[in-house]
Amino acid sequence: MHPDDSTLLSILAKRSDLSRPRPQDHFFFLPTEQAALELLGQLEGWTQVGDIRPVDNTWALTVRRTDLPANEPTIAGLRRRFTELALDLGGLYDGWQATTDVGLDRPTDGTAMLLEELDPGDRDTIDQLVPLLKKLGALHSPEALVTFIDAGRPEWKMKAFEDPATADDVIHLVGTAAGEQIAAATGLRWVLLVEDDVEEIVLADAERGVIRPFSMASEWWEEKGRTDVSDFIRAAIMLVQI
Repeated sequence: MHPDDSTLLSILAKRSDLSRPRPQDHFFFLPTEQAALELLGQLEGWTQVGDIRPVDNTWALTVRRTDLPANEPTIAGLRRRFTELALDLGGLYDGWQATTDVGLDRPTDGTAMLLEELDPGDRDTIDQLVPLLKKLGALHSPEALVTFIDAGRPEWKMKAFEDPATADDVIHLVGTAAGEQIAAATGLRWVLLVEDDVEEIVLADAERGVIRPFSMASEWWEEKGRTDVSDFIRAAIMLVQI
């Protein structure tokens, strides 16, 4: 087995069940953009991640799959296949990365918190909001988000007076925008937190803790204390990166 694969799997095994399917990315460098597209066409079941982009004198391609385990037989087989495919096109297979399990975390008071993968419906709701938030400029920076929500808040409050469901929509919008900025800076993932039979969508991993953008957005909407959205985003990023 390739030494890099052995090292990565050893690290992964300390935090994850290697028999479980998990999101995994694989990386290639090809001599031309056309070669990268040709390789992508041969990878049935794999999804392109980001753009095919020029890097030095090559073109970088990243592909992802979520329904395969990252264990020794799977990774060894993929490396053999991907190395051959890349070489046939004059390129290079450059390895892989995979997500760890999000498992059982324990806060300081000893209460157990179970972190689970989002169901497809919740994941789709977030994914559908992201392009809109980008178009509105709300993901550019914490300050840009504050400008956007401060401008919209008076109208949203009026609508919520007539239709209380508007409040939930706004909280989800603000929480998603804040969370996406934090996720982009830290690599935390959206997961479902189950704590004392209460469920909440949060950003987390098992080692770096839990960030609650939707709780923050709810406090901002209800004007509990002095909730500064930009301060929350920056503090969360700093906390995770320490």
